[in-house]
Amino acid sequence: VHRAGGNPFFLIELVDALLDRGAVWVEGEGAHRRVVRRSGAAFALPTTLEDVIAARLAELPEPERHALRWLAVTGPGMRVGELRVLTGEELEDELDALEQRGLVQRRPGGGLFFPSAVVRHVAYESIDSADRVRMHRMMANYLTALDLPISPARLAHHREQAGDRAGAADAYLAAGKAAHRMHSLDEAMRFFGRALAMTAAHTDAAFEAHEAREHILRSLGRRTEQRAELEALRDVADKTRRPRHTAIAFSRLARYDLDAARPAGVEAMLRRALDASIQADDKAAEIEALRLLGQLRRDQGDTLGAIEALDRALARAQTDERWLSARGQTLVQKAILEWRAAQIEESLQSSAEAIVIFRRLGLKAHEANALSSLGVALAHRGAFEDAIKVIRASVLLDREAGDRIHLGRKVSNIGQLYAELGHVDHAMGFLRRALDVFEAVADQSAQADALCAMAELLAVQVGDLVAAEGVLEEAWAIAERIGDPYDLSHVCLVRAALRKAHDDHAGAEASAREAIRHAKAAGARGYEQLGMAARAEALAQIGQLDDARRLAHQLADRVRGRDGVERADHIHLMLARAFERAGEIAEAEAAMTRARALVDARLQQIVDDGLRETYLDAPHVRAIREGGAPA
Repeated sequence: VHRAGGNPFFLIELVDALLDRGAVWVEGEGAHRRVVRRSGAAFALPTTLEDVIAARLAELPEPERHALRWLAVTGPGMRVGELRVLTGEELEDELDALEQRGLVQRRPGGGLFFPSAVVRHVAYESIDSADRVRMHRMMANYLTALDLPISPARLAHHREQAGDRAGAADAYLAAGKAAHRMHSLDEAMRFFGRALAMTAAHTDAAFEAHEAREHILRSLGRRTEQRAELEALRDVADKTRRPRHTAIAFSRLARYDLDAARPAGVEAMLRRALDASIQADDKAAEIEALRLLGQLRRDQGDTLGAIEALDRALARAQTDERWLSARGQTLVQKAILEWRAAQIEESLQSSAEAIVIFRRLGLKAHEANALSSLGVALAHRGAFEDAIKVIRASVLLDREAGDRIHLGRKVSNIGQLYAELGHVDHAMGFLRRALDVFEAVADQSAQADALCAMAELLAVQVGDLVAAEGVLEEAWAIAERIGDPYDLSHVCLVRAALRKAHDDHAGAEASAREAIRHAKAAGARGYEQLGMAARAEALAQIGQLDDARRLAHQLADRVRGRDGVERADHIHLMLARAFERAGEIAEAEAAMTRARALVDARLQQIVDDGLRETYLDAPHVRAIREGGAPA
């Protein structure tokens, strides 16, 4: 017991070693059973568990040792009949004897196992290296010949140990893909890393492994490691000079910079990717480059150019089974563009088609993005509670898939929806969590958007103007640095609200005017309309009544009778105030009537009693229900 050091398995092995040597034995039955030690027997007890097992194996008859070594190579779970097919030998008697000795266990179904990984390790290490290579080769060939699904990781191990590096690389790639499909991202990274270790640096297998690792690292938000994989991709593409490699490498490099809101140089990368994909006749790579070009155009504020690029991608994909995933991803991009342009019904249709595609293909991470886009479109229709449910479902899929890069934006959207519903605590909590994610994954554009939402929440619903100013300045610094007109428009809209809260209506008018300018550049019709409403109200406040009337009528004509106008209740409230101050009482009452109808319709869609209560207490809802007195 002292020698075993409290390790029960070590103690069992010591006892079994003594029994094997005949140093002790058991006599009698039942209550009369006793352990007898051979008189005068001298023996030395091994000092480690490995030594005990090695000593036991050394004393086995050679046929039994041979059978045990085969089981050590194949791994647990093999049956006697399977070992017979593999080795061409009859090993049943030897395996029965090993089972009697406690060195092998047989489970229900006939699978053979070791009582401890240490037994397998010691048996495996006792095999001559040349025999080990031969046995692994036989096992790999046996697995390959099976007319059954096999674990690619298991095959990869045997190929590697047999010295078949090319075969091992292929099997590790298959194992990595299988792990990735199951969202076992750490395991997938390890398998793709083993594939790289098994193959030469500038091969198709190496390119495929680097491509897969880059994709996983992007989803995890590990940008430094992702950049290293991108450099490796470009290096392979440069060395092989294969157009397909060039197309994929430069699309991925462009995507990396788009994720970081760094558009400089992206167009040149995408042009190179497009040319290479056409040269390679690789439709998937061409669609990806066009989709990313659409994203670039959107970020540049070129709505028509973005639609053109995305429509070209959809025309290339059509509904061909081979390009369904690419079609779905393009539809998600188009849905985002559509809700930004206030084409809500079209956005809902694009998102819904993408969800159907990804569910059919079993691509949960992509389905999560499509659900998120659907949720935002629902929010633009005022279905806030439904939007929260859909986006939360999207977040659950992201967590299941291990995707972090999109998580922050979705959490931020949930926070902004709770802000619309007047639930300040929930809104602030989700926005703070989103900002933590953005810090980790360096998503500056989304960070600016969340900071704007937080600043507006602090100013309008909490009433802390000092804190709101500080948060908004942080958002402005980011938006100005990355130069995205969409984010710049959002900052200016919130700044207009802050100036209004300080009774600085001239400052509010100037900020609203800037918001309109940036929104037009971004093709963001929703922000443009909010800017027009804020400016009309500010113009009325500073006495420029003719300009206020003209702008208010222009906006009222644009939004009257239209569904899916972003924050339409806010717009109609601001229009009512502008018309009232400008002396157009009938128009003011009409705008307020439309605002009340929107509030009533949204109340009908809110099921949760607590959310109904907070929504009714939201400042803009109170103002609408109380008649729209100036804030």
